Amino acid sequence: MDVSSALNTILVNEYLLGIIPASLLSQLSPQLNRAKSFIQSQSDDTYSNWLEKVKIVLDGKLLVPAQIESGSWDIVCEAVMSNKVVDVEYYSHSKDKVHSYTLHPYGLMIRKSATYCAWVL
Repeated sequence: MDVSSALNTILVNEYLLGIIPASLLSQLSPQLNRAKSFIQSQSDDTYSNWLEKVKIVLDGKLLVPAQIESGSWDIVCEAVMSNKVVDVEYYSHSKDKVHSYTLHPYGLMIRKSATYCAWVL
């Protein structure tokens, strides 16, 4: 790993924090730890100081992502990548009823701090 790769990895992680679900971001933690260790191991403080001087500021208010179980997110990602259907149950508060659906994945969209999954019923 070189300095540029390490700095980019740290900044990418900072940018993605709060934008994508934690379970997906956690998959990047080995690379992030390696990048942080590399920067800390440098005898020149130039780059570690640079990280203190560069911050990523997102536009507008961040939406609070819905709390979902990590296993559920893994199933959704696998369905999207593998073009598999997902059987789900949805509880409608307004109708006080559980609905069952078979969803066909189309893709994922990340917009600021919210992640959307496009499905076809």
